[in-house]
Amino acid sequence: MLPRARLRQAVALLAALLFLTSAYAGTVTTDCVAGLVRDVLQATSDNTSDDDKYTAVVSVVNDFVSSCTDGFDQSSSGLRPLRILAPYQARTDMTRIISDFQSQTGYKVIMEYIENLGLVQELQFVASTSPLAYDGWFVDGSAVVDLVTTTKLVAPLDAFISHDSVIEWSDVTQYVREITSTYGGVTIGVPIGGKPVSMQYRMDLLAAANISLPNTWEDMVKAAQILNSTDFNGDGTADYALCWQLADCTWDGQIGTSQILATMTQTTGPKTGFLWDPKNMELLGGAAAMTRTMELIQELLPYSATSCEILNPHFMSGACAITIAFESLFKGVSLYTSLKSVIGTALVPGSTRVLNRQTGQLEECTPTLCPLAVLERTYNGSMVLVNRAPHFGIGSFSGFVNAYLDNAHKQATYNLWSFLSEPIYSKELVMTTGVVGPYRKSHLDTSAQSLAAWGAIGYDTRAVTDFLTTIKGSLEHANFVPDLRMLGGSRYLATLYSALQNASAGMAPAQIATYVAAEHNANLASSGPLVVVQRSLQAGLGILVASPPPPVLIPTTAPTAQAPVTQAGTNDTLAIILGVVIPLAVIFSALLIILFIVRYRRRSPYGGHWVPSPGDDTTLVVTDIMDSTPLWETLAPGVMECAVATHNAVVRQAVDEWNGYEQATEGDSFLLAFFNPSDALGFAMQLQTSLLEAAWEPELLQHPLCTPVKMGPSAALQGAGNSDGRFGLLRAARLLGPSDGTSGQLSGVVSMDFQVHGTSWDDDAQALVPPDLHSTLGAVGSAVEAHRTTRRGSFLSVAPLFECNSGNAASRFDHEGGGLATEAVTVEPDPARTCWHSVRELLQALHAAATGDGMPTVESSESLSAELCILPRGDTNVASTMAKFMQLAWTSEGSPAAVKDHLTVFKGLRVRVGMHSGVPKGTVERNATSGRVFLGGMPLALAKAVGDAGAGGMVLLTQESFERVQPDRALKGVLVLALGEHGLKDDLGTVCVYQAIERSLVPRLAAFEPMRGLSEIETGVMDAPIGTVTIAFANMVGLTTLQTWDKDQADVALGTFSAVSKQLLHDVGGYLVELTSSGLCLAAFCHPLDAIAWGAGLIEVMKYHTWGEELLSHELCEEVLLHEPSCKGASTALQSRLLFRGPRIKIGIDMGQVQADVSPVSGRMTYRGRVMNRAARISGKASAGMQWCSTAVWEQANGPSTRARVLAADIRGTQLGTFPLKGVAENVKLVQCSWHHDDAAVPAPAPALAPTPTPTPSPSSLPLS
Repeated sequence: MLPRARLRQAVALLAALLFLTSAYAGTVTTDCVAGLVRDVLQATSDNTSDDDKYTAVVSVVNDFVSSCTDGFDQSSSGLRPLRILAPYQARTDMTRIISDFQSQTGYKVIMEYIENLGLVQELQFVASTSPLAYDGWFVDGSAVVDLVTTTKLVAPLDAFISHDSVIEWSDVTQYVREITSTYGGVTIGVPIGGKPVSMQYRMDLLAAANISLPNTWEDMVKAAQILNSTDFNGDGTADYALCWQLADCTWDGQIGTSQILATMTQTTGPKTGFLWDPKNMELLGGAAAMTRTMELIQELLPYSATSCEILNPHFMSGACAITIAFESLFKGVSLYTSLKSVIGTALVPGSTRVLNRQTGQLEECTPTLCPLAVLERTYNGSMVLVNRAPHFGIGSFSGFVNAYLDNAHKQATYNLWSFLSEPIYSKELVMTTGVVGPYRKSHLDTSAQSLAAWGAIGYDTRAVTDFLTTIKGSLEHANFVPDLRMLGGSRYLATLYSALQNASAGMAPAQIATYVAAEHNANLASSGPLVVVQRSLQAGLGILVASPPPPVLIPTTAPTAQAPVTQAGTNDTLAIILGVVIPLAVIFSALLIILFIVRYRRRSPYGGHWVPSPGDDTTLVVTDIMDSTPLWETLAPGVMECAVATHNAVVRQAVDEWNGYEQATEGDSFLLAFFNPSDALGFAMQLQTSLLEAAWEPELLQHPLCTPVKMGPSAALQGAGNSDGRFGLLRAARLLGPSDGTSGQLSGVVSMDFQVHGTSWDDDAQALVPPDLHSTLGAVGSAVEAHRTTRRGSFLSVAPLFECNSGNAASRFDHEGGGLATEAVTVEPDPARTCWHSVRELLQALHAAATGDGMPTVESSESLSAELCILPRGDTNVASTMAKFMQLAWTSEGSPAAVKDHLTVFKGLRVRVGMHSGVPKGTVERNATSGRVFLGGMPLALAKAVGDAGAGGMVLLTQESFERVQPDRALKGVLVLALGEHGLKDDLGTVCVYQAIERSLVPRLAAFEPMRGLSEIETGVMDAPIGTVTIAFANMVGLTTLQTWDKDQADVALGTFSAVSKQLLHDVGGYLVELTSSGLCLAAFCHPLDAIAWGAGLIEVMKYHTWGEELLSHELCEEVLLHEPSCKGASTALQSRLLFRGPRIKIGIDMGQVQADVSPVSGRMTYRGRVMNRAARISGKASAGMQWCSTAVWEQANGPSTRARVLAADIRGTQLGTFPLKGVAENVKLVQCSWHHDDAAVPAPAPALAPTPTPTPSPSSLPLS
C-alpha cells in the first residue's frame, strides 16, 4: 500500500461526517446522529496522541455506518469478502477449511499467506500503514505478546465468546484457554490448533535391541549408540538411530533446544519460567545449564539423520528408531505407512541434574530442588529422581480479529475462528490435517466411541490411545513448559537456534554458552524498560501482576444490540447538534487531516514536499537513462524528446508517491532526496514497473536499445511443474541439466518445493501477491506466478547479516545457455596484476620483497598484488553457479505462442538507479540558479558512482542504505542480492553494493550485463557455487587463548587472517560464506582444486606476514624451524625449513551436495547439508598448520583434467589413513593436501631460512586432534 494510505482514510472520514449529516438526514434516527456526535467528541477528548485520535474516530465512523444507515446494511450475504492472513505452512489445510466454511456459512474468504517467521512483522507494518488490510489472522502463541503490546490491531473477544453457543469454551484445555488465548486477563484469540511435541519411537526396534524407553537425555544418547548403524528398513543401508530434526529445521531446533534446557532450569511449574526467572529476570539459561544443553546436543547430533520436513522422511520410511516431533508426524505415519501398529508415543526425556537458582550450578535432583520429579529407572539400572518438563511445542495457533473493523465484520471474522474451533469440526481437523493438533479435552478423549472414530479413518487404536494419553499427560503435567511468551520472545528463540548451529559446527559448549548469555542480555536490553519486559513475561505466563504492560486493545462491543442512547426530546435539540456540534467535529477532523498531511506525507501545509534534513536515514538517489547518447544520435527528431518527457513524468509521479524531493536534474538524470531508504527503494521499484507500463512512442520501441524484451521459463523449467500445482526447483535443476556436459551438476540446488500455484482464485484474490519465497530460487517461482496473476506492488525489507565482508558481486555473467542473445561483456584485468600459477610463485614474490632481516613478508592483503590462478575461473568446474542457473532457467526464445505469454522485463527507456544513505550537515547548500536546497558532497558522489556501475534497469544501493531499510519495515516482495565490496573510481574508496529487484522481474537477472567501473574484491552471490560444492573450514588455532593473553595482539592476528583469507579467496574464485570473530573462515568453491590451492596458500602466506616480536613470543605463534640434511649432491650440510611462524591455521575440506539458499536478510548464499558437518569435523581433526581433506576431494582435484595443474601448482597429497568423524556413521579416509617444498622452491635472502623438502609424515605419527 502506498504511503498516502492514512491521508486517504482521513479524507474518507471527513467525507463520511459531511455526507452522513446530509444524505442520511431523513433515514438515520436521532439516536444514531446524537450517538455519532457524542462518540466522535468523546474519542477526540479521551485520547491525547494523534494516532489514538485517528484510531478512535475511524472506529466510531465504522460503527455508525454498520449500525445506523439503511444504505450500508451488512448482512452475512452482503459482506465484502473477508481477508485473512495465515502462515504459508498452513496453506494446504486452510484451502479445505475455508472451502468448508464458505459452503456452510455463505461468507466469502480470501486467504493471504506469509512465512510464519515474518507474520508478526507484517502485522506491525500493517498496523502503522493500513490497519484494515486484514480482517483476521492466526499466529502461534509465542508471537502474541509482541503483537498485542506493539499494535492496536487485536480486538478483545470475551463478549463474542460469551454469546457463542457452539464454541464450548470450557472444553478447551486450561493452559490453552487461560494462557495462550489471553493476555492480561483478556481473551484475545480463539484457539484453532495445538502443536504439541512428544517422543515418537518404533516399539519393535527397541524391543529387538532389548532396551527400554530412555527416561533421561543421557539414556537417549546411550540408546542412540546402541541402535545406530542398524539397517532398520531392510534396504541394505545402515540407518541412523535418531531422526530428530534439530539442526536443519528452525522450529524443531528452537523447541528442541528449549526442551532440553527446560528439564534443567524449570523444576517447580510453568509460572517459574525456563529461560528467564519471572521474579527477578535472572537468566536461567546461563553458563551451567546452557553448556550442558550444548554438550547433550553435540552428543546426540552424530546419531541423528538430517532433514527438514513436516513428515520426517526417515521416520516415515522406517529408517530411524526414535525422534522428537510434532503431532503431525504421528498422523502421517499412521495414515500413510504400514508402521502404524508399531509406533509408540511417550513424554520427552528429563534430567537428573537441575539448576540450583541460588548457586547457578547444576546439581543432582533432590526432593527440595525437584519437587515435581519422580523416581525413574535409568539405563545404568538405578532409580533416580528425573525432572521432566514437557514442552507444548509451538503452543497454540489462535485466530484473531481486527479491532478496526465494524461490528458486522468483527462478527463474521470471529465466526470463522469459531467454526474452526467448534468441538466436532475441530476434532475432525485434528484427525485428518497436519496443521491442527489437539487442544480440547474432547480431542484427547480415549473412550471407545472416540477411538472408533479414529479407527474408522485408518488409525491403529492402540497407537492412538498411546498418543492421546501422552499429549494429555504433557498438557496436564505439573511442570509443563509453555512457549516463550514475552516481549522480544522470537529473538531469544532465534539465539537458541544459532547456539544449536554453532554446536553442530563443533564450537565448544562453554564458548556457546558465553555467546548465548551475551545475546540474551543484549536482546533484553533492547526490548524496553526491564520492568515492562518482566511484566510481559509474567502476563504471558498467566501470573497476575499489579500492572502488566497494557495490551493495545480497541474496545469492542458485544455482538448484540448497542446500548440505547437517550433520545433528544425535541427537534430543537437535534438542530443544535447539527448546527453547532457537528461543524465543530468537522473542523476538528479537518485539522486532523492537515496534521496527517504534514506527518505522513511530509508536505508543507501550503503544498510541496519538505526537504529532508541531514541525517543517517536521509537517502540520496540518482537516476540515469542508459545509452541516452546513441538514442539521441539515432532516433528521428522529436522521438527522443517525447520519450524523455514520458520518462520525466513517470519519475516525478513516483517521487510524489514516495515523498521524495527533487533537488535538480543533470541532463536526463534526476538528483533526488528521500527521508529514508525505504521510501527511496519504494520509489525505485515503482519506477521500474511504471516504465514498463508507460506509453512509449512506437518509433522508440523499434530501436534495438528500447525494444520490448519478453522472457519466460525455459522448456525444461516449465516441465518442472507437477500436476498438483507445485513448482519443484530441485526437479527443475535436474531437468535443466548441467551447462558443461557433466552429469547432475545442478542437482541438489534446493531440497524443497515452492508452491507458487494454489487453488483457483476469484478476480479479487488474483490481485493478491503470491507468498514470499525467501531465496533467489524461490523468486524464480514468483516470476512464473507473475505470468498467471495480476502483479501488485509488494515489497520485503531486509537487513545485512554482517559488515562489508558480507558483500558479493554479481559481476561475471556468461550468456551462454539461455537468457538474452546479447554480446558477452568482459572486464579487462588490471594490467598491474600478474597471475601466480602456484603457491611457489606466490612465495617467490614475497621473498623478493623481503625486509632487512631476511624474512619474506606480507605487509597487508594489498601487497598480494597478483592473483593465485590455479584454475581459470569457470574452467572444469564441478559445481554450477547461481548465474548459470538463472541463464538456463529463463529464455527470450520459443514458439510465437510461448513468447506471447512471456513476461515483459524490458520496454522503452532503461533507467538505472543508485542510492546512498547518510547525509552529514556539511553537505547542505543552496543552488544558486534555482534557489533550491541541495544535498550533495560525498553522499551524492557515492550514489552516482554506484548507479553508474549498473546496467539499465538495475537498482543499486550502498550498504548504508541497505542497513537502514530493515528498521522501517516499509517494503516486501523485493529480492535483494549482496553484490559485494568493490573499489570505486575517483578516490571514492570501497563500497559494499546491493542490488534490489522486484520478484516479478527476476528474469532480468539472466540478462543484466556486468557492473562497470568497479573493481571486485569478493566473489559475488551470482557466482556462488550450487549443486556439488566443495566446502572449506579454516580455523585460527587458539584464538581464545591469545585473546586472554593479549587482546590487541590477538585482534591484529585475526585481522590479518581475515584479510589474507579474503584476498586469496577472491583470487581463486571462491565464495566467502562466513568470516567470524571466533577465527573461522568458511568458504565454498566450484572445484576442489581451487579449495586446496586456497588453503595451501593461506597457510604459507600466514607464515610470512610481518608479525610483531611480542606475538611471536607466544607459544601458539612462535617460530619453529626444522634442521635437516640437504638433499642436493653429496653435501651433508644442514639446511633449515620454516615449519611454523605466527598464528597456526588448520583447514578441513569436503565436497558434496548442498542445499543452497539466498538469505532474505543478508542477500548472501547460505548452505546446508552433510558436507558442512563433514568439512567442520575434518577441520577439527586436522593438526595445527595442516590442511586435511576427504579422499573424494583429492581424487576430484587430482583427476585426469586437472592433474597437470596440480603438479604445476606444487600441490601434493599424503594419505593419512581412516579416521572416525563425529556425526558420521562410517570412518572416513583423509588426505593431507599441502604445498610441496623442495630445495629450489623459494630463493631465500637468508640461507638459514631457505625452504627444504618436507619429510612425508606417516599416518601413525600425526596427532588426531
